[in-house]
Amino acid sequence: MVESLDLAVRHFRQGMDSAGSKVFVSLIDTLTTALAQSATSQQVAAFSNVLGELMRAQQRSDNLFLADLLQYELRPMLADLDASA
Repeated sequence: MVESLDLAVRHFRQGMDSAGSKVFVSLIDTLTTALAQSATSQQVAAFSNVLGELMRAQQRSDNLFLADLLQYELRPMLADLDASA
């Protein structure tokens, strides 16, 4: 998942919005499945907050903020999810 996240961040920062969006959608699908399988209720709540922010950024087409959220908010959370699995 981290590799997909990093790829989405690179695409969004390079202005490759379409490619970034494709990777982003796939990442969210994978993340949703992983959360359903192994996350605690606290992790789900934290991810839900960040996912809400991600969706609002995407709706605004604010891809640089989306990349920031992915890199600085979601990425550390993925590391925590992997460590607890």
